[in-house]
Amino acid sequence: MSVRRPASPLAFPACTLALCLGALTEGTWAAAQDTPGTPPPAATQARLTALPPATVDPWPDAPVLTRLFRLPAGRADAQQLIAALDLTVAQVRELQRLAGSETLYVQGEVTASTPAKLAVMRAEKDRKVRLLLGADYALFRQIVRDWWREQLRRAGG
Repeated sequence: MSVRRPASPLAFPACTLALCLGALTEGTWAAAQDTPGTPPPAATQARLTALPPATVDPWPDAPVLTRLFRLPAGRADAQQLIAALDLTVAQVRELQRLAGSETLYVQGEVTASTPAKLAVMRAEKDRKVRLLLGADYALFRQIVRDWWREQLRRAGG
């Protein structure tokens, strides 16, 4: 007897993946839709204008931890990061926990206070990662910048 598992909550549509990579545009949204020309919902449209520019350094503005620790496509990259920084199990679990928090903010309802809340969340995320990694924080930042450039290159950006 086989047991059918429910769909994974990490099965994100292409537009959500683009959001996590900081590359969600109206074109990306249209390409991900079954019916081209359908405008994004208001919440997504608000995020289109609030996204950071595709820069060489996505930290802490882009949901880097979500991409690495929550999306299936980021598993190999996360493993490389873990190995490069020689992270402990406790450090990995904390980064996974922070990725979960980051994901909740990305999926949350957009209100007038969203930009301010995101700024506070990003600053707190950076503070926690800085404390967690200590002397390895600078190397973490360099790895993230290099990883981000590779993501942009793969995406054709």
